[in-house]
Amino acid sequence: MERKNYFIKVGGSFTEKLLTSSAEQVAVGVSYMTLSEHLSFVSEILNKLEINLEGEGMEIGAGASVLSNSLVRIFPNIKKYMH
Repeated sequence: MERKNYFIKVGGSFTEKLLTSSAEQVAVGVSYMTLSEHLSFVSEILNKLEINLEGEGMEIGAGASVLSNSLVRIFPNIKKYMH
């Protein structure tokens, strides 16, 4: 069975940039923060708002998934996170 590539081939596309960049480069490119800076920022906000996440969740429109990355690192009780 032939495997199809469903990504649209466009020079300089966002998908192409994601595939050729490190996670750190992607984080800085989409959030203007490194992964560790983003993690600290999100953690501080969630602590101030007294938010605790657990169980299963889904992020729709996750983009490069920088927020998802931070959430699963902050909350060890997240069992499944889809994006």
